[in-house]
Amino acid sequence: MFKEAAGPGTSGMPQRETNMKDWQIFFWAAAFFNFAIGAPLFISPETMVAMTGTVGTVDPALMKVTGALVLCFGVVYAIVGGDPVRYRPVVWAGLLGKLGVAYVYLPDWYQGTIPFTTTLIVLMDMGFIVAFLYFLLRPTQKKSGFQANRAVSS
Repeated sequence: MFKEAAGPGTSGMPQRETNMKDWQIFFWAAAFFNFAIGAPLFISPETMVAMTGTVGTVDPALMKVTGALVLCFGVVYAIVGGDPVRYRPVVWAGLLGKLGVAYVYLPDWYQGTIPFTTTLIVLMDMGFIVAFLYFLLRPTQKKSGFQANRAVSS
């Protein structure tokens, strides 16, 4: 079931475990990214907006809610990082969130109306979109998540 990792620098750890360790690190990094963006937006929206230069006027309540949602997604990524196989289906929610960010900012990016710092954030989110898609669509050996045949008893 598991292929032994071979070559210099490998510890003989099964290949699937090595791959899952990589995904754990990736999702913890995604969580850190969301915490780094969401916390300042939640705590001090005016400061975050001033740093990124995204809007002229700030609705603090709306920005705080946005920051809270970004933080919540960070918590989700941290949970997925704890067990990527078990929580794989939850990443679909993260993918939808990242696609939402891209949908909001890409037209402005294309028109050149958002500042460079915001462009960097959007580029990071687009990188996460690609990685999330790869994680979700790659074949796996073990089925995880909801299975209708288990939910229906005969």
